[in-house]
Amino acid sequence: MIKAIVEDAIYKALKSQERPFYTERDFIWTCHKEILKGLGLENSTKYQIQYEYPIQGQNDDVKKTYYVDLAIVTKQNGHPELLLEFKYEPDRTRAEIYYKKFPVVTLGGIYKDLDKIAAINYLHRETKCLFILLDEGNHFKDKKEVIFSYYKDRNLDASCLIILND
Repeated sequence: MIKAIVEDAIYKALKSQERPFYTERDFIWTCHKEILKGLGLENSTKYQIQYEYPIQGQNDDVKKTYYVDLAIVTKQNGHPELLLEFKYEPDRTRAEIYYKKFPVVTLGGIYKDLDKIAAINYLHRETKCLFILLDEGNHFKDKKEVIFSYYKDRNLDASCLIILND
């Protein structure tokens, strides 16, 4: 149920009047507001949304605290129901964004976030994760299979959503 509410909220955020986004944070904030609307009054008593949520993960026998962009947390027990990690690459042809700012997102940055999710999954198999890449200019269109291959190789118990501007 929560995952469906979140996915619906993401698509509503994409159609929002607040577009175009300028930073990843703009996209996260817009999704955050849409998730709150999607939860409604009934579910808002059960869940809260937390930004930069700290959670333990483990890679190669090393435990550390990771921070995910958003977490939907059950109020009753404080456990995360769904963790969300975002990446946002604006269209590189946008005149209002200085050209030397690009690329904002790299494959290495995507892999780092997927590794973070893998480390969290290692200790928290029951917690669902969702990785969202919003690629306004289709920069990663040709790299989509590479990203999914890396994602599959990590054996992630997570969903990966790549949004292209098709």
